[in-house]
Amino acid sequence: MASRIKTWLQPQQPLVILGYTSIWSGNAAWHPLVRNVLKRWLGEKRRAGSGEFNELAAPHELVLLDAGYQLEEIRYEYSQAWTLDDLLGNLYSTSFASPAVLGEKRADFEADLRTTLLDFDRNGVYEEQMTFYALLARVESK
Repeated sequence: MASRIKTWLQPQQPLVILGYTSIWSGNAAWHPLVRNVLKRWLGEKRRAGSGEFNELAAPHELVLLDAGYQLEEIRYEYSQAWTLDDLLGNLYSTSFASPAVLGEKRADFEADLRTTLLDFDRNGVYEEQMTFYALLARVESK
């Protein structure tokens, strides 16, 4: 894999990988509850559209370093407070819990998620610390 990466880019062009803390990688106290509801309705394996999400064989950083890239990372921390409706809207915008993926299970999934989260915290607002990042990879200058 590392040997093929440099063939993907034109000389001197950087590679940029963008990401953020998601329900799957976050550590807010309520995240495991959401993951459990997702698994109840969609199965144990994380979904990605009509298929399953494939875990990375190695972190992006290691693959890029092995390929001879210099890395720079930009991070931005953000405190997010979700209402139940906002959280559901966010989930419905993903490849793993879109209305198309949920299909006829959508109403039952939504009712389960609402009940689960309201049992956890009746105020209906769920806070998390999100990290957004950009990983910039450049070929090392010789």
